[in-house]
Amino acid sequence: MSAYLKLYFVVGPKDCGDRPWLEVVRQALEGGVTCLQLRDKHMSDADFLAAAIAMKAVALPFDVPVLLNDRCHLVQPAGADGAHVGQDDADIVKARQDIGPRGILGLSVGSDEEMKTHDPALVDYLGIGPAFLTTTKSDAGEPLGPDGVAALVAQTKTPCVAIAGINQTNAAELAATGVQGVAVVSAISKAPDAKAATQDLDKAFNLQN
Repeated sequence: MSAYLKLYFVVGPKDCGDRPWLEVVRQALEGGVTCLQLRDKHMSDADFLAAAIAMKAVALPFDVPVLLNDRCHLVQPAGADGAHVGQDDADIVKARQDIGPRGILGLSVGSDEEMKTHDPALVDYLGIGPAFLTTTKSDAGEPLGPDGVAALVAQTKTPCVAIAGINQTNAAELAATGVQGVAVVSAISKAPDAKAATQDLDKAFNLQN
């Protein structure tokens, strides 16, 4: 599981400006992205399902898992590999039932209280954040910073990925926190060259690993 978390790209059709979003995804995969999450809070289920199927088709030759944000009931219809849910998105027991026993299930965690209440028997990895200040998610909360991320990671044996506000400049600061990887949105989706941006993130995170 940990290997999939190294370079985790969260993206939806609206995140890539006027460029074809699946082409951005393909370039990111060529650059070394190890996990994809489809996220769009406003799409209809029908459109989201179609987007998930299309993303899975692009990712398949790269053997990279595709996770769905929140919509666990669409995981199996889409042929996706799992889902990621927030603290208020879905009941974790129901989420596990929806995606099946072999699906990958991730959970967002941003505090000591949330860390203590997660069930490692149900969750495969934790998304720790916000690591830094982010404009991608308006309700992300106060940034934890590298020290805050490290403090949460130290409380669990569940694999963790840091998320929010991470880019090629600050990714190295998270390398010593104990996370298995970094999750990004705009650092890749807004980059002129998604492949090069992904490669730069890989180099930055591995500076201290």
